[in-house]
Amino acid sequence: MLFSQVYIAEISPAHLRGMLGAMNQVAVTLGIILAYVIGYFFLWDCLALVGCFPAALLFIFMFFMPESPRWYLEKNRKSDALKSLLWLRGSQTGIEDECREIEATLGKVC
Repeated sequence: MLFSQVYIAEISPAHLRGMLGAMNQVAVTLGIILAYVIGYFFLWDCLALVGCFPAALLFIFMFFMPESPRWYLEKNRKSDALKSLLWLRGSQTGIEDECREIEATLGKVC
């Protein structure tokens, strides 16, 4: 589950990063509450089987997601980072600027 939080943080735009990270935690908390409620009505083995479906879907769909632009830039693959940003954002406007911002933050970290 940690990888999904890191992936969300790396692919989200800076102005949405905090909200998306918080929404991920809210979804986890609501999932726990839902499991308790459903567990009241069903046996534990049925509940465990139902709980496997969201995890299996996440596992399968993550294979279709691109690497994060930050990861590509850390590996000095700027063209792949731009392709990833284009796939994630859906339009070419502003991806060059966002790529430069990511590069600037990488320069501060290293």
